[in-house]
Amino acid sequence: MRTRHIVATLSAVAFIAAGPASAELELQITSPGAPAISVVDGAGGNGIVDFNGGVGSWWVTVTEGSGSAALGTSALNMTSFNVSSFPSGGSGTLELGLSESDLTASSLPTLMSFFGQLNGTTDGSVEWEMWIDDTNSLFGLSQLVGSSTSSGGPISGSFSQTRLVDGAFSMTLLVRVTHGDGPRTTSFDFDGSGSPLLLQQAVVPEPGTLALLGAGLLGAAGLRRRVKRR
Repeated sequence: MRTRHIVATLSAVAFIAAGPASAELELQITSPGAPAISVVDGAGGNGIVDFNGGVGSWWVTVTEGSGSAALGTSALNMTSFNVSSFPSGGSGTLELGLSESDLTASSLPTLMSFFGQLNGTTDGSVEWEMWIDDTNSLFGLSQLVGSSTSSGGPISGSFSQTRLVDGAFSMTLLVRVTHGDGPRTTSFDFDGSGSPLLLQQAVVPEPGTLALLGAGLLGAAGLRRRVKRR
């Protein structure tokens, strides 16, 4: 139920050989009763989105949300996210989403290991989720690869999951921050990425190779019978 609520509010975690020139990166920030914020770095952009301003009763600073074009390795990072709620009427929730589409592995299909971590501090509570989506949709949520909840102090959460990738896909980070009444702050950094697992592939012999192998085995068997007769 928690996941569905996050998705509804937002209107909807890679060391991957991606096509950064065609990738699209978007940052969304919402709070009930306030206009939604959307910052887009389109195809061919520099792979960075940021925001500094008010969202309802919240003041938000996103120093840098980074994607493939900025990082070169297609990791999805959120650097220095800081949010403060105002002393009066500051109780409530703020939700953030960072998503990038058009990521691909260097060879398909590929079994990939997705991993990441979120660290920081909060005067309230923080829930976060990392998703990949094989329909390649921004903020698409087909496979959950990591999630965690922290409250009242240090934030620390990490994940490591293996998923099969068979085409272009998107990665999405969703975060919900909840503060009570009075002045409160939350800050964190997030690093999420994935890397292909190196798997040994079985080599299937060509038909000609099989024929030669069979002829060799038959010849060896004939030689063995002649040796026994002597």
